[in-house]
Amino acid sequence: PSEVLEPFDPRVSTTLEKMHRDKYQEGVMMYYSVLHHYVTTNVTQTHIVRGEQKAALTDFYHLLLHTGSTHEGFELGARPWGERDVGGNYPPHGWFAAKFNAVLRNMLVQERGGNGGLGARDLHLFSVISPEWAIPGREVAIRNAPTDVGPISAVMKFTGDGAVVTLASAFRTQPARIVLHIPYFVKLSSFTSDAEESKLENGAVTLSPDVSTVSLKWTKDAQEPLSYSSVVEDYKREYARRYAEYTAAGKKPMRIEAPKLLTAAERRASFDSKWGAEVVGIAVGKPVTVSGGTEHNHVPERAVDGNADDRDGSSWWAGPPTPRWLQIDLEKPVLIDRVQVFPYWDAGRYYQYTVQVSQDGESWEQVADWSKNTKPATPKGDLHKFEATKARYVRVNMLHNSANTSVHLVEVRVFPAK
Repeated sequence: PSEVLEPFDPRVSTTLEKMHRDKYQEGVMMYYSVLHHYVTTNVTQTHIVRGEQKAALTDFYHLLLHTGSTHEGFELGARPWGERDVGGNYPPHGWFAAKFNAVLRNMLVQERGGNGGLGARDLHLFSVISPEWAIPGREVAIRNAPTDVGPISAVMKFTGDGAVVTLASAFRTQPARIVLHIPYFVKLSSFTSDAEESKLENGAVTLSPDVSTVSLKWTKDAQEPLSYSSVVEDYKREYARRYAEYTAAGKKPMRIEAPKLLTAAERRASFDSKWGAEVVGIAVGKPVTVSGGTEHNHVPERAVDGNADDRDGSSWWAGPPTPRWLQIDLEKPVLIDRVQVFPYWDAGRYYQYTVQVSQDGESWEQVADWSKNTKPATPKGDLHKFEATKARYVRVNMLHNSANTSVHLVEVRVFPAK
């Protein structure tokens, strides 16, 4: 997290208050009217730095609550207290994974202060510990964790009346201090350490970097336990209550069923229906050349990658300005009778072009003429049929784009004569 304002700056406190009041549903943040999974972590990180352990832990467990069986997360899409459809924003989502791991890391080890890293920084350990973890005989461990000042290992092993913390480091530069946080659900009665300097400050034990062991004595506070299972059960109860109200009002729930498990033959048939040779043709992966011009990463090879569906995933060739041509080398003469052209499509743009074929790359025969086309491009593309013709080269001459001066081809498919 960027250290722009002091943790308890009134602007930070007021923003946090507003986020929890206006933006939280189901324990996570919303973006407009839908749940946004990983944006919640921005608030969680601030709670960690402010020492608001229970608030950070509550966020942490609600993030986990909204993950799948392997704790994979999404970005956004599901409406709060409604059906769980994330609208195609399927998990696992990379940014969620990155930001969730950053939260978990900073709960256990985090650099702070030092003028944003220009000076010596404090190294904070065990900033957020769950009461579910603090069971005598168990431990929470950080092993060879990389930090700004070098790797550190730390183990907090719980006893019947506290915990013993052991540390080992290989610092490149010395941190200003090591700050050992005391769990929010206990009351510290005493501590001892082998550090040259140590003191209790703001509810944490601050230690000089030479420390290797700390013994903590505490008593647990009497309070409602917070755990992952308790959060799950609370959520299920609240969802059941809302569901009962929903159905009592005469509304019908959406039925969700798992997709049918397919046999190997059925999976092959499903794959072939979208990616089989009868669908994608014989131009996939063949060498392509263009008459010049490529925008960004929209290279010509994208027009023969077999993907005619992903208009928005950079799976198209772009080259300004018109006119431009794209040529496919089938690598040997083949008897063909169909070419399907997929220009880029949107609300209403249209493209004008012609299609030519050649056996030698010198003499060309025109097999499709859309030079006067005004029909908007669609996801179905334009299928051009012609008399069976032997050809090694297929060229699409892009002449005009009604939206701008660039040429855009999502895919060009070539089919052998039947």
